[in-house]
Order: sequence, then structure tokens, then C-alpha cells
Amino acid sequence: MKKIVFRVDSSITIGSGHFMRSLVLARRLKDRAKVTFICRKLDGNIGCIAQKQGFELLYLPETSPGDNLSGYASWLQTSQDIDARQTIDMLKEKADCLIIDHYALDKAWEKLLKPYTEKIMVIDDLANREHLCDILLDQNYVRGLEGRYDGLVPAHCRKMLGPGYALLNEQFYNAREQLRKRDGSIKNILAFFGGSDMTGQTIKALNALAAMNKKDIIANVVVGMGNTGKKTVEDFCARHDNMYFHCQIDYMARLVAEADLAIGAGGVSALERCFLLLPALVIATADNQTVGSRQLGELGCTHYLGTSGQVSEDTIIKAIEHYQKRPRELIAMGQKAGSLFSGFEKARAELADAILN
Repeated sequence: MKKIVFRVDSSITIGSGHFMRSLVLARRLKDRAKVTFICRKLDGNIGCIAQKQGFELLYLPETSPGDNLSGYASWLQTSQDIDARQTIDMLKEKADCLIIDHYALDKAWEKLLKPYTEKIMVIDDLANREHLCDILLDQNYVRGLEGRYDGLVPAHCRKMLGPGYALLNEQFYNAREQLRKRDGSIKNILAFFGGSDMTGQTIKALNALAAMNKKDIIANVVVGMGNTGKKTVEDFCARHDNMYFHCQIDYMARLVAEADLAIGAGGVSALERCFLLLPALVIATADNQTVGSRQLGELGCTHYLGTSGQVSEDTIIKAIEHYQKRPRELIAMGQKAGSLFSGFEKARAELADAILN
């Protein structure tokens, strides 16, 4: 049986998106491989989810955060060299494939790990650093994606690019087969801003919905375990009969399928909504979401409201009121969103084969 190792982290700062999409891929591979997760035990990490799902979880030794680390480099809380050597110590035998989903790691780290694995796969969407990898996966829609990693990966690297390769939970594929036809009316709104929501957009969206005072519209509000404001969100929902609180759920696809409109962040959750043809008002909550979110909006797949600092409660209210009067625009947005994923069945099989063969 093949040995697959993931090097990925989650935390209050990092969020849960990297870990959750790696977990999706791990589940796709588990019948044909032994899967191990190597993670750093950071505040707000959700490594326990992998363990509960039957995967081996190894935590790297604790280390004091480096004072000279900034930006994405601070996510490691140590140097790439130290992280690489700690990871090597965790490997009991040579891996068949080492899969890395981490903005703080690049060619320098991968070069040190190369002797300990048959192949290296990188999951990325920044295209801002060099990689020494055999497979590169970027599941996002960005104009010019085909040439985005030119000069950043080796010539032999197999590039798997675009939403067709999206790492979506299996429940989304099942939900797409049974998807209802939306009529453009807004009776059910889904609000979700990622696992941690560091910029507090959930409360902003709830304040907007409460101000509208539309008792005939229900709102399903989802937060992750890493959301430090989840108790505030829960209490807010408890005070409103038409708002329902959900924390670290395993039924997101059902809520997306049931919704008529979403208010949420970019990134993986935006792809989940697009896959199930759900129109969405999108707020970029991190720098790496801005370009993709804006371009999806320009394509007509979503309505991009702006960055977290640009969007007010009134912005959200006006956007909802706009679409309440224009149901056909909502229908068209959903259809456009769903069209991003043509050929996804073939892409899924191609990805698994590239890792395992």
C-alpha cells in the first residue's frame, strides 16, 4: 500500500481551509494508501478531525515563535530548515508522495525533503515562490492560470489547474446530482466566512440581516471551531427566531443546496458554492482571496462586494435588496458559477492517479 504524507497546518491565524481541503484529498486516497498528517500544534488547530476520521496524526515538536518571522513565514513559528528537519524525523520510512499545503514552505524546504519521498505535490494558489515539486495543484479560477506557474516549478512538473480539480467534500458531488432548480427568490440565506473569520464578517452580515427585519427569510450561520467570536455569533442567532447557528459541521453541502443566496468569503468555500450553483455575495477576508474573488465577480459567477475593510452592513443590505427585485440575475449568476466545473469527473480521477502511480 502506498504511503502518503501531508504537511499542512491550521490555526486561528491560518484558518482551517488548507487543512480541510487536504483532508478531502486524503479521504479520496485512503482506500489505496496509508495516509499520515504531519502538523504543528498551533492555537486553534483542527488536527483532531483527521485523527477522528482514522488518519495517523503526528504533531511536530513545540517551538518558540521566531521573533524575526513575518507574513506567511510566521505561520511556521520557526525556520523552514528547522521545520524540514523535524518533519524528516517524523518520517519512519520513505514516502511515496509528500503533499504540502502551506504558504510558508517553498523550494528550500522541499529540497531538504526530496530524498525522503518518491514525489512531491504542492497545493498552492499564490504563485509567488518557487517549488521543487512533481505535481502542482491550484484549484482556483484566475485569468491566465495556464502560465501562472511558469518559471516557478520544474519543467517536468505536472500542473493541475482550475476549478475542475477542486478539492470538494464528497457530499458536494452527491448534492449536485440531486440539486433543485432555484427560482431566484430569496427565502434562505447562508452566511459563512471560513473557519476562523479573523475580520469579523459573520457579525457584520448578521447585523445587516437583522436590520432588514425580513422575518420570511431564514439565515443559516456557520462558523468553525477556530472562530474566536463563535459564542457572540451563537448568542446573536439565539435572539432571532429566523437565524440558525451551526459550528464545525459535516453537512455544509446540504446547507449550500438549500440556500437561495450566500454571503461569504472567497477561497474554498466560494468554490463549494459555485459548484452547487449558489449565487453569492462575496467579501474577501484575506489578501490571497482578493484577485480570485474579484475575477469570479467579473466573470458573473458571484457578486464581489470588496474586501472586508471596504464592505459595510449597508453594502450587504443594498446588494440583497437589489437581487430581491431581480430574480433572473440570481438565476443567471448560479448557472454561470456551475459552468466553471466542466470535466470535473475526469479531473478527479486524473489527480488521484498522478499521486498514486
